Amino acid sequence: MILSTAIITAPRPTPTLAQSYASYRAAGFGNEVFVFAEDGADVAMSDVRVVVNKPKLGNLRNWVMALRSIYERTEAAWLMVCEDDITWAAKSAPALAKDLALFSVGANQWRTPVGGLSLYLPIRISKKRERTKGRIPNGWHHEGLQFGSSSWGAQCMVFTRAQAGLLLNDRLLFRYINDPRWNKNVDAIIGDCIHHAGKTILYRVPCLVDHVLGDANSSLGYKPDRPELRTNYFTGVA
Repeated sequence: MILSTAIITAPRPTPTLAQSYASYRAAGFGNEVFVFAEDGADVAMSDVRVVVNKPKLGNLRNWVMALRSIYERTEAAWLMVCEDDITWAAKSAPALAKDLALFSVGANQWRTPVGGLSLYLPIRISKKRERTKGRIPNGWHHEGLQFGSSSWGAQCMVFTRAQAGLLLNDRLLFRYINDPRWNKNVDAIIGDCIHHAGKTILYRVPCLVDHVLGDANSSLGYKPDRPELRTNYFTGVA
């Protein structure tokens, strides 16, 4: 698995980056990691490449810069952008490597254009499908999980180089970035861009990441309790 990883971080009531990063390494990942930090974030780490935004870019533009930077600065086949408040399931690295190897040889049982992979499936996205079909089985899924501009849960997304290139050059994404009204809502904006490009997001079950570090600890001023941003599909083991 040739993977390049970017983590975005910003000042929080309780810093989470160090704990999240330790979880990433404990899950078996050994690749180089880039951290894109808003000014004032706690980034006292020795084995990552850190870029500090002075002045701050805001959540959306920091996310886009993170993806663009690893796209332009590395030759990795797979590009991953993580938020700084996730924890990883045990043995996630070999599990993800196995999955991506299948995608790399062209396996696509969904018969649909894919715009990106999500390693997190929040209740907001899963609940509608669960009402009609029950609990979602293990695997990669898109049916009934596409919410476009109402998407939640961009905690950890993975792209092929081709997918990343299309997204980074998407005209709708440019409009969002150039509109000062948009500072956050990365999940909704990326979901909207992928949807309008005629593609889907694939969600992994079980999730490889959880979001407990972010509960009541937002860097963006969200409400302390957002129950639909939690997941029913994190088991702690990949």
